[in-house]
Amino acid sequence: MSPGLLEKLLFEFFQVPQRKYVTIWHGGEPTLAGVPFYKEVLRIQKEMVERFGIKGKVTNLIQTNGVLINENWANFIKVSGIKPGFSVDGPSMVHDTHRFYADGRGSLSDTMRAVELLKSKGVRVDAGAVINRDSIEHPMEVFDFLKEHFTRFDFSPCFETLLEGSPLNYGISAEEYASFVRTVFLRWWELDNPEIRVKSFVRYVEAVLGKAPKVCSMSSGCNKFLSVDGNGNVYPCGRFAGLPELCLGNITQVSFEDIRASKVYADYLSNAQYIPEDCHECRWKFACNNGCAALRYTELCYFLPKNPLCEATQDILNFVEHLVSKTKGNN
Repeated sequence: MSPGLLEKLLFEFFQVPQRKYVTIWHGGEPTLAGVPFYKEVLRIQKEMVERFGIKGKVTNLIQTNGVLINENWANFIKVSGIKPGFSVDGPSMVHDTHRFYADGRGSLSDTMRAVELLKSKGVRVDAGAVINRDSIEHPMEVFDFLKEHFTRFDFSPCFETLLEGSPLNYGISAEEYASFVRTVFLRWWELDNPEIRVKSFVRYVEAVLGKAPKVCSMSSGCNKFLSVDGNGNVYPCGRFAGLPELCLGNITQVSFEDIRASKVYADYLSNAQYIPEDCHECRWKFACNNGCAALRYTELCYFLPKNPLCEATQDILNFVEHLVSKTKGNN
């Protein structure tokens, strides 16, 4: 992203009144932009806050594989307050199978070196693990590895929304994901350590206790984020970035407010927030709301009416409800 585009982006962002201003820097690999880029980000943000009298909290997060983080990067992250999240899929047999260099070397050792460097400077590091075909073969190993190195982490399924009968390349089925979650959730539940916070697991517990999750993928909101690529093209979510049919405009030509008021955005929300009739009869509707819209978007550029993870979500919530009820009965 060019300096001029960066300034235009942040200018438009701070024109939208918000309780808090959150920017997530991701890619690709966002550390490729270099420390000077993020110093410029902080300078412009500070200038905008003062210029417009912004009262809301300003937060920056960066999602990284960590392999470029050295002493200079670590010192900058510590003083800047940028919150780092690392992409770590588990031990080497899982992580290095998919995250490797051009010469075939796995990247886990470099990633974990960066994790430990930041932790040595007092920086809290969160992790996100993608659950793929290798992960489901080693659920306990994945959980134990993450637990050993992080206190906060989460899981995301590598789910491919394909036409019926198409082969899976890296992704897993809904049933496989539900099985992985049940296995790992039970280990986490029995561990009973409040220091180990698995974000989606906490949401499941809240749901079975009757609290509607606030996370966008379970709240039918899908209007909390906009995603901007390096050329200024705007998309409704980072998961749709690069899809021309879901481009909402370009930040150099139209403001965020105009985008959010446009017909193309209204049409997107109509699809994203769609809830089938039978979902209204489901006892978990308040905790799912037809799930993440990105999981319903197919390679033929249309939205499936129903979340492919529907039955898996019900299975997970029923399983969690049983454990919670059993625990409440005992204590």
